[in-house]
Amino acid sequence: MNFGRKVYNETLVKAAYLFDQIREEEYLLFRLSAADFALFVPEIFNSKVVDELAERIRFVTQKTDFFIRRLTVSVSIAFLDELVAHYPIGQLYLKMSYLLKNRLDIAKEKGGDYVCKESDVESLLPLKGKLLIVDSDDLHIQVLKHSFDNAGYDTICAINGDDALNIIETEKLDLVICEMMLPKFNGLVLREKMLESTHLKQIPFVLMSYVKTEEYLKKAQLFSVEYYLKKPFMLQELMGIVKLKIG
Repeated sequence: MNFGRKVYNETLVKAAYLFDQIREEEYLLFRLSAADFALFVPEIFNSKVVDELAERIRFVTQKTDFFIRRLTVSVSIAFLDELVAHYPIGQLYLKMSYLLKNRLDIAKEKGGDYVCKESDVESLLPLKGKLLIVDSDDLHIQVLKHSFDNAGYDTICAINGDDALNIIETEKLDLVICEMMLPKFNGLVLREKMLESTHLKQIPFVLMSYVKTEEYLKKAQLFSVEYYLKKPFMLQELMGIVKLKIG
């Protein structure tokens, strides 16, 4: 059932509030991309504390009448101690990110409303590159994110031009995949703003849209957009472009 963008955003705000009420004051809560949140629990050596916190988040979210309809969450848990014996210090951040995503996928495959804290840590694939996907269509953005996560890419998402620009300016990205029609400002305006920076203009930019007119094509070429995909397109086509540009 689709309640629309307004309800979707309100749900995320309510979820953030709920998680904030559950956490201890010293725990750090972050909103990541799309509907993903991270909770950093510093200096905890008793895994039981973290297990109980994760189960409480899962249970309270599932039981609350705070949302317009019943909501479930998938939770992944990982500790740095799991990784330090297998990887150099310089790789720990990326390996932790991939481990958490891997366990989150396992939790989702279990049907959601599930906490995953175990998976193989020795065979974590190296991340192939960092992508930003920008789209106001939640279903489309989740399909792309899931596909690129599974293919070994570090995937970040944004739902409007303003958030996308902030991410582009702060993250070290290898490629941007962007919808033309966006809240705040559209994909071509976003690309134009990237061209104002010597560094940002070098990031490959893929534009996608249900609309592909001669006027938009000329503007895309003017703004050094190499690829302009008309929706619906084959996922393999987009995957091929990403592999060509960043491996």
